[in-house]
Amino acid sequence: MSLLEIDKRAIRIMPSALRNGFSPFVQNLLDDLHWIVGPIYMVGGGLRDSLRHRFTAHELDLVVLKPLDEARELLQKAGYPAVVQGQRPNTLILPLKRQEPPNTINLSCCCGGVKAERGIEEDLRHRDITVNAIAYCWPDGPLIDPFNGVKDLEENRIRLVNGEETVREDPLRALRFFRFIIQLAGEPDPEDLYAAAHTTLYQIQPELLRGETDRILSLPLRDKHSQHYIFELFKTPLGKDLLPEFAPLKAFPEQPNSKESVWENALNTMLKLTPPQSGEEISLLDLRWAALLHQLGKPASARWDENGLVNGYGIHRDHSVRRSARVLQRLAFTKRRQRRILTMIQFMEMPFPPSERVLRRMINQNVPVEGVFRLLRAKAEATQSNSPNEEQIQETFQNLMRRCKQIRERLNTPAPEELNLTGGDLIDLVRGEPGPWIQQLQHHLALWIQKDPRRNNPERLSEEVQNWVVNHPSLDDIAPGSRSSC
Repeated sequence: MSLLEIDKRAIRIMPSALRNGFSPFVQNLLDDLHWIVGPIYMVGGGLRDSLRHRFTAHELDLVVLKPLDEARELLQKAGYPAVVQGQRPNTLILPLKRQEPPNTINLSCCCGGVKAERGIEEDLRHRDITVNAIAYCWPDGPLIDPFNGVKDLEENRIRLVNGEETVREDPLRALRFFRFIIQLAGEPDPEDLYAAAHTTLYQIQPELLRGETDRILSLPLRDKHSQHYIFELFKTPLGKDLLPEFAPLKAFPEQPNSKESVWENALNTMLKLTPPQSGEEISLLDLRWAALLHQLGKPASARWDENGLVNGYGIHRDHSVRRSARVLQRLAFTKRRQRRILTMIQFMEMPFPPSERVLRRMINQNVPVEGVFRLLRAKAEATQSNSPNEEQIQETFQNLMRRCKQIRERLNTPAPEELNLTGGDLIDLVRGEPGPWIQQLQHHLALWIQKDPRRNNPERLSEEVQNWVVNHPSLDDIAPGSRSSC
């Protein structure tokens, strides 16, 4: 039985048993909210996932009929002082201090608080896609589905609630339409896909454009379906409206005589990226933005032959950094994110692998080197011509990561003279004769401090010296030049 068949069966039986799918904590919480501000309607992604027997949404979206000011006052009087105004207009947020999902309850007023006589069906009419335009009246139903969202959920179809009118009412929904195609691995309705693809975004606030694009680029993007629609998005007039600086790259080959364009190579590089590991101070999202933008300046450095064909490129780093900076500023990225993304783009033309001297300089300048190397590896894997095989690229990358770790450890490990205990202090504490053990103990303390620099004070160092002595009862056994780890 396929997953889709399982989902179909789940959808058919869920409305009468929806309540029982949630944990007792969530059931009791929703019962409480129902009594305080009810009736309440569960909507959005939390309901959509619940209809598929997936009760793991981190947020639950609820619609109430009461004005939000009244709802907030009632909740605070009933013992929910943490309820706060949401970032989006006409929303309240109730954070839940728990590790298990859901972590947040979002409350909004029916129809945006406009014309109180309108009901839940009118609210659903102004949502984006049909599988999000379903409501469940807590606790016992009914399931309200005026646009056949359940059937679309069964058939894995992504459809706008009111076709072209939906994206005309809010053009940002066109980007959301593409996001849901990728996120839900669904097949779009052809007419709705055309309407979304030809939507203009010029009136949308930059922060909203960046936020929705961030959500798209934060998706896994590992399967062929999602990668196909990433390419489709940037082929459309919608994609050109979103990143007008990116579209001209289609006209330039990645390398002379290459069938792959700079545009394709940038997207393939982005899709080849792997998530950073713990301890790397960069996010996959910012890596993907850097990959997308890193060749914006390449056309400006193109060299042409007598036939008007590109026969090579000069150094385009500075051009790419300047053009990328304008994109990031236009989309209202924070200064911190701009700095990190532009720093990585600045090093995208360096040799792979770099020399030891360049590597040290990058680390000393606080360049996110691991992120740069992930980008360079993805770039090498994405480039179709003149690239080494993937095994060689992977081996080079792993060696670079090990070198980075070793250099960071050496830079972060204090020298013996930087310890807040001298060699004489160690002799007094251990009550031993001078010998090779002093060097080993200093090395042990340096590694111990590396994990937490606050440990470098006489009191804590003295305690660790005593711990070390317990494990080294005979100092005469320590050979010259030997090392121990903490």
